[in-house]
Formats: sequence, structure tokens, C-alpha cells
Amino acid sequence: MSENSGIDDSVTSNLSYSEKKLQTIIPIRGRLVLDYMLEHFGMPVAHYKQEIHPDNRIYVTITFQTPSLSCHGSPNVINTSGVESLDGALAEHTTAVSAIRIMETATDTVIGDASYDQLRKVDKENTRLKREVELLKQLFKHMNIKTKKLARGWFWSVRRMFSFSS
Repeated sequence: MSENSGIDDSVTSNLSYSEKKLQTIIPIRGRLVLDYMLEHFGMPVAHYKQEIHPDNRIYVTITFQTPSLSCHGSPNVINTSGVESLDGALAEHTTAVSAIRIMETATDTVIGDASYDQLRKVDKENTRLKREVELLKQLFKHMNIKTKKLARGWFWSVRRMFSFSS
């Protein structure tokens, strides 16, 4: 996790150097994802509590419910925390990511961006089709040259035959 950006380094480590250079990565805060997850499962919103320690480090705790039931038949209430940081947004983000991991385990759910995966597939298909179009253009160009040569040969042979007939 980068202290400055709050972006998980594992997200950017899978990209090649050219992708890192050309792509702009827009971080999606863990709080948004957690709120969406809780809403999806019909759970109440999470409660965030920030504490500032004497050394100015911020400590965030999240309290939320999971849809899985405890032995008493009521939803489990979970408290979790992330890393202490001088950056409040980073402390909140890491705590939310921790809560998301707990929700994923409790609900057997995987968080992913289906649109991004589909966009990647479409990009790969477009790249393949562009290569095929280029190959076909080269083939037609080669065939056009042969056709012109054959046409010229036919023209010269007919002309020559005409000169013998007169």
C-alpha cells in the first residue's frame, strides 16, 4: 500500500511498464465498495470511528453486520480495523478493505469489476481483428498486382494476335 496515494500496490503490480505509463488509475475507495456490499445484502450501513493517537496517527474502526447468522440466530456484528496512518483517508481505506475481505468470506462473494474484464476481452478481440484486416489488405494488394500483370499479359497477347491476323 503506498502511503501517499492509498492505492493498493497489488493492483498496479500486475500491469506492464507501458500499461502503467499509459493508463490512469482511478482509485475506488474501500468505503464505497463496503457500503455497496452491505446495501446489496440488505445490511445496515457501517459505523466508522476515528481515533487520533498522541503521535498524530489516525486509527479507524468499522462496526458492521454480516448476513451470516450467529449461533443465537441474529446477524454477526463485526469490529475491524486497518493500519494506523498519518493520512485519515488511507487509514479508513485499509480498514474498509479489511471489512470487505471479511464480508467476502462470510458471504462467499468475490468483488470484481465485470465491465473492466469485458472491456479487456473486447480490446483483445479488436486487436486480433485489426491484425486480420491488415493481413487481408496485404493479400488483396498482392492479388491486385497479380491481376494487373495477368490483365497486361492478356492485353499484350490479344494485341499481338491481332497484329498477326491483319
